[in-house]
Amino acid sequence: MDFEKETHFRCYIVSQQTPEPAKAVTLSDQFIEEAMLTVDEPLQFCAPTSKNGAEILEPAEHLTMYAAPQELTPHLTVFTEDQFGARTLEVVGPRVLLVPTQKLVGGLEFPKRLNHYWCYEANGEPVGVSVTLEDQVSGPDTVRVEEPVLFCNPVVKIHAGQRFRIEEGQVHLTCYDIHGRQRSKGGRVRYRQPAGDGHVQSHRL
Repeated sequence: MDFEKETHFRCYIVSQQTPEPAKAVTLSDQFIEEAMLTVDEPLQFCAPTSKNGAEILEPAEHLTMYAAPQELTPHLTVFTEDQFGARTLEVVGPRVLLVPTQKLVGGLEFPKRLNHYWCYEANGEPVGVSVTLEDQVSGPDTVRVEEPVLFCNPVVKIHAGQRFRIEEGQVHLTCYDIHGRQRSKGGRVRYRQPAGDGHVQSHRL
């Protein structure tokens, strides 16, 4: 896989949001055949991010994070490779759902080939590499990439009678803890999610 062509994301805590009713969803990925659960208020908003000055090839791609916990027994060992090299992860269980999101600013369209992701708590060796990150919310910031915290599978989501398929089955995400001063502009974000997920909403970062 050409990692340079895939979007990096940096995720920001949502401090305030438009009130939303809880939504019942059914999720299915390569680890869990089918699970029915309820998602509530958004936890984080993830913006496409430049790493070490690389161009953001898909500026329309954004993700919104929701709590989506589920049990996974037994724990799994997953062998991965990304721009930081080969890695072995212990995968404990799913914790959050990432939903493709259209940011309503600057004429951005809805992301056309962005997966939903079900992200699992993961443990592994720290990276210990410094990188420079810049996105529309913060940066440029030099931060140190440390432990992996989540491993994200593309997931099929069914909500309100609609089935949202996996767009790119080979694309997964690993989320890392980062340390260092980050200069966040913050602000309010207006966004729209896939049909069936609701109307135009907003939240503050």
